[in-house]
Amino acid sequence: MCVNRLNIFKLKVLNTDVNNKNYCRIKLMASFAVLLTYAASAVSQEIPQEVVSSTDFREGKSKSRMIEEVLVTAQKRTENVQDVPISVQAFSGDMLAAKGIGDPIDLPTITPGLTYSAITGFALVYLRGIGSDVFLPNGEASVATYVDNVYFPLNAGLAQSFGSLERLEVLKGPQGTLFGRNTTGGAINITTKAPSHEFEAELSASYATFDDLKLSANVGGPLTDTLFASIGVISNSADNYYKNEGPKIPGKLRKIEEDGLRAKLLWAPTDRLEAMLTLYALESESSKFNMALSEVKPVGAIALAAAPNDPYSDHTDTPQYSTTDVKVAILDADYDLGWANFKSISGWQNTEYFTITDFDGSAMPIAAFDGTAVLDSFSQEFQLLSNGEPDWLEWIVGAYYLNISEASFNPQLTPLSNDTVLGSIPVIGDLLNGLAPQATLQLFGSLETKTYSIFGQATWLITDTLSLTLGGRYQEEERTISRISSMPEIDQQVVPVKICCEPSTLTEEEVNFSPKVTFDYRPSDDFLLYGTWAKGFKSGTFNLVNILFPSNYVKPEVVTSYEIGVKSDWFDSVLRLNAAVFRNKMENSQQQFISLISGGITQLENAGSLEIEGAEFELTWLITDQIAFNAGAAYLDGIYSDFTDASGYSPGTGTYTNNLDLTGNRTVRTPEWSGNASISYTTSVPGGELEAVVDGYYNAGYFYDTQNEVSQPEYYLINARISYLHERSNIRITAFGKNLNDELYYYNRYQTDFGTLGTVASPMTSGVKFEWNY
Repeated sequence: MCVNRLNIFKLKVLNTDVNNKNYCRIKLMASFAVLLTYAASAVSQEIPQEVVSSTDFREGKSKSRMIEEVLVTAQKRTENVQDVPISVQAFSGDMLAAKGIGDPIDLPTITPGLTYSAITGFALVYLRGIGSDVFLPNGEASVATYVDNVYFPLNAGLAQSFGSLERLEVLKGPQGTLFGRNTTGGAINITTKAPSHEFEAELSASYATFDDLKLSANVGGPLTDTLFASIGVISNSADNYYKNEGPKIPGKLRKIEEDGLRAKLLWAPTDRLEAMLTLYALESESSKFNMALSEVKPVGAIALAAAPNDPYSDHTDTPQYSTTDVKVAILDADYDLGWANFKSISGWQNTEYFTITDFDGSAMPIAAFDGTAVLDSFSQEFQLLSNGEPDWLEWIVGAYYLNISEASFNPQLTPLSNDTVLGSIPVIGDLLNGLAPQATLQLFGSLETKTYSIFGQATWLITDTLSLTLGGRYQEEERTISRISSMPEIDQQVVPVKICCEPSTLTEEEVNFSPKVTFDYRPSDDFLLYGTWAKGFKSGTFNLVNILFPSNYVKPEVVTSYEIGVKSDWFDSVLRLNAAVFRNKMENSQQQFISLISGGITQLENAGSLEIEGAEFELTWLITDQIAFNAGAAYLDGIYSDFTDASGYSPGTGTYTNNLDLTGNRTVRTPEWSGNASISYTTSVPGGELEAVVDGYYNAGYFYDTQNEVSQPEYYLINARISYLHERSNIRITAFGKNLNDELYYYNRYQTDFGTLGTVASPMTSGVKFEWNY
């Protein structure tokens, strides 16, 4: 998706169009609701209506949705979460709704040790201090995301509303064997709802502060005796909570718009064969996660840039928004061979992404860029899983292929000239010399990736209580620069003169083996003790958008992890306590640095090594049949044990330098302490059930940059919800409030040549939600 730069300041959507969009959304969902109601009444003669409550933590003791037994697929087969010797937090779709979690941005409030934010439409995820803040297609995440068993290489569009989910799993630590694609920090495994063998329908609508309207619906059931289908839609919109106090540019702070559709078709011709086709499409537009200047550097001061007094004010002179268009197709087939199950998972993805950002973050016309990213990929995975024989051995073997035929980025820096402050900066001034009085820099870089891997894991039941798991993945990968250029553009005509030079190499090949060893000891059904040694690998990549210097290769990350954990149920399952201690050591951690003066918009570089030690626990306590308590906490201690010749800004002058010694600095986005707690009360009332929940989240703060200059101070959040479920109609109405203490905290902060850019999170909000299930 490309935008004519002559028109980027024109109004794209008039207010009346926005109102029409909301009207159309409501009309569409109302029609969907009528359809669901009609379908429900049509099948009511054949399918008796039942009120289905959550699976109880202790059978018959609690109706709370906050406490559930969740089955997971963390080891590629369905298991109880308490039986898996992996540190994993799992949530059903109903549990996420009960906790007020509608999109992944809120996941950290229920998952200590996780930070999840977004910038210009890209999701940035860190788990136990390991992650990536790269928002370009040449860099993949260290905490990988899988949706319906398929890996998503590009994080654009992932920070969106969930829709109808079966479950969500957060796997902590490197997952180099079974989720082996670049999972040095962990994996987020999302499973959406599959078609049911009986008719099902659900409808959800919420309205909150800032004209935040969220609508979703899902309907599914049998078409024939062997064919089942479901279709789900989401349609969301909201005003921007930032106020425009900069130049009055039409359409500058746009509404947040999300529209998505997921269709599934399940074919089960025999008891042994199932095949699922999933089609997924999402279109979104957001200016919520872009940046505004919060602190000014000397270069910015020379340009008369100024930060707003109100953190919720935007003073930029350029529209700040991004658009994402994602299309996905998945074919998942499972055949029972009797002695084993054979699975085939094929995934096709296309993502087109566009963003426009004010690089200096101020009201001055200094530097801005717009850019288009495109990703096309195909993946194929084969699995063969044991099917219970022999009972002392459980195994899985498989092969994986990924072909990213295009991962490109095409940024264009707005017109530059010698008479601006940029012309006085030596590097940029040298670039501008010899060009026309005003020129746009047009950059382009595209990568191709091919990777092949084989993997296997086996668990040997040595005794009735002791098991040994051995696993490993062998991978070969080739990264190739398919196209790269940096050229001036004058009057929309590209000047056929390259500013820079070709890289010394266009292709890099990597070979890796990531092993895993786990011992687990289970003296009783209610107690599991495990210890794991594992390695993880994240691919190397090229810097694609250099202006003045040839693109260079960034080495792959390799992490070694040690973990000891315990999972336990106490007092006849009234109390559940899971805990883990761990140590991770990573070589060549990929760190992002943002600077125009350095010769590129963003650059990746390797830190020699980092070490992170920590501990975490999660507690579930059924205080009474009606009162449930949940809590969790994580402690992290992370430092760069070797990081010399690092990029940063000189103290005092604020100018770019690449010879810093950051050894001993704390690792980025690594809060020393983070924790959550919630208490829920569920009771019967006339006609139904009342549920009240109060929860809190604490974060001790962390640094956003390797130089430890830009920080997120300590903060805490308080949320609350109260809902009424009318059992006869199965309608639930919820009133909710988020950030009730009106805490000021950030989604992101970044250093640039001009100062510190930041995006504050939403202030206090409240709203009401309607849910209906059949």
